[in-house]
Amino acid sequence: MKLDEGTDWKIPHLSSRPGDAILPSVIWSGGRVDRYVEHKVASGAWNEGSAYGFRRCLIQFERAFTGLEVTTTAVQQWITGVGLSANYRRSRWSVVRGLLAWYGVDVDLVAPAVPTPVPRPLRDLDVGKLLTVCNARDEVMVSLGICEGLRRSEMAHLEMADVDLDGQVLFVNGKGGKQRWTPLTKATAVRIGRYLDERGEAPGPLLISTTSGRGLRPATISERSRLLMQRAGIYRPGVNLHALRHTAATRLWMETGDLFMTQQLLGHSNIRTTSIYVRGRPTAEMREAMNRCST
Repeated sequence: MKLDEGTDWKIPHLSSRPGDAILPSVIWSGGRVDRYVEHKVASGAWNEGSAYGFRRCLIQFERAFTGLEVTTTAVQQWITGVGLSANYRRSRWSVVRGLLAWYGVDVDLVAPAVPTPVPRPLRDLDVGKLLTVCNARDEVMVSLGICEGLRRSEMAHLEMADVDLDGQVLFVNGKGGKQRWTPLTKATAVRIGRYLDERGEAPGPLLISTTSGRGLRPATISERSRLLMQRAGIYRPGVNLHALRHTAATRLWMETGDLFMTQQLLGHSNIRTTSIYVRGRPTAEMREAMNRCST
């Protein structure tokens, strides 16, 4: 077996039938995990935040099999693990499969099943309670979720130059390096205006730390929203930062019944993903029809 032409670091193409050795231990030499992570970041597939977590997963995979013969069965067992959540198993499967494929191994790994939960958007009462415990910056953070439907990473990467208050649009750097324009609602524009009175209009990240002046990290935004919900007394299952995004999607869907418009707002590549966000939620038209036919 010979290495891929033009490289000195690709691994041999080996059989990946169940029970066969699919990788020699040589894969763990020469910083191959870091090379792969650097490639994913450079290609725009991963941002710095997600790359950190995925690298940790691959390092755990590396340590689990260092010096051992790696078989399809063994890798599948490691991916499914004991006591791991369904989403984490799926994440393991995705990053390990991607690493092996990049090194030329066509490995047949079964994707762990992930149950599809029904999204839990915030009630209007909860939104009001949440906003009452916010300072000016927190109001913007919450508003970007419940009105514009931004992910935490999109909030963190939002720059001052991406905010057009006059044109009422946001330029969003989305998941996987995808970029989109998103309407800026009047409610969020007002909250940004109040926040800028404190922050100033210096270039850089929109959401910054009050102590260091640096941009907030995605993890910091998640933790801050958790604390805000705790202060507001919101403890319903499934309610977290991502629920703000669900709230934006649900509100737009219930108002318009337009799945394509909701897809555009959320920046989904596949409209089937969008349908998960609005599954089972009645539109305004459906609600009016049911009221007309009720006794």
